[in-house]
Amino acid sequence: MIALVAACGDNRGAPGDDSPIECTSPEVACGTACVNTTEDVANCGSCGNECRSGDICLGGSCQVKIACESGQTDCNNVCKQTGTDEQNCGACGKQCTSGQICTDGTCEATVTCTTPQVNCNNDCVDTTSDEANCGSCGNACGSTQTCVLGQCQASVTCTLPQIACNNVCIDPRTDEANCGTCGAMCAASQTCTPNGNTGTCQGTTACTLPQINCDNQCIDPSTDEANCGGCGTTCANGQTCTPNGSTGTCQGTVTCAPPQIDCNNACINPQTDDTNCGTCGTTCSGATPDCVAGACSPVCGGTAPDLCGTTCTDTDT
Repeated sequence: MIALVAACGDNRGAPGDDSPIECTSPEVACGTACVNTTEDVANCGSCGNECRSGDICLGGSCQVKIACESGQTDCNNVCKQTGTDEQNCGACGKQCTSGQICTDGTCEATVTCTTPQVNCNNDCVDTTSDEANCGSCGNACGSTQTCVLGQCQASVTCTLPQIACNNVCIDPRTDEANCGTCGAMCAASQTCTPNGNTGTCQGTTACTLPQINCDNQCIDPSTDEANCGGCGTTCANGQTCTPNGSTGTCQGTVTCAPPQIDCNNACINPQTDDTNCGTCGTTCSGATPDCVAGACSPVCGGTAPDLCGTTCTDTDT
């Protein structure tokens, strides 16, 4: 008689042979069939224990089948992100080896990032400024937001020549912490000097009083119309910068009648003014303290002296 081999590992002989069938683990014999009771909905956990319609048999227990969201995969009735799950990378049960990361469903070697960057899907990103990974991987800012120090904030609008650095408007022509561009910091001994619409770090110029440093140039704030009293204070058209102590003040320009001249916005006679003798700022002192005919001259003595040019003569003698 020819022996017949039953399906599912049925090792019985010909029909009518009542000897027990032999099944290969994890299958067991249920009647005349070998079944896996850990997953068979008709024999879940034991022969004949049938799950309800729509349920699944998982680990020998009838369970309600779960519904996974888009992008997830049902792995043994557990929803998994097979695009990023190292235990189920690309498919249920596909496990990445030690040192690998699951990126878009593929096991890849893990990249090493340098602080402040972090690993997001095996890419190094700076979560303090990355709008797609702001503060943490996958935290995307809105279309009108920017990522500032790991927080999504509404983007500021700056007026030229200002630019936005960490969502704060700065002038890259003069800002030592953002000279020319965001984050370009000048050294301790440097200043940010305008160069068109941008800035350049340059060595700081040391000025002698009363001069001050404006854009790395020495100027006199008591007379400079473009920096009157302080850097950037520009006098209006028709004004002049007039000394006011160690600083300057913008004043309307005076009109003087000859022989007077305008000295620091005041009309003086350079023929006789001891502090502006001949020209503005020429002060008579020492042996020639008097201004005579626009020149510093000595003081004449005697009785009723007359001045003849720069020589003292006594007309009474």
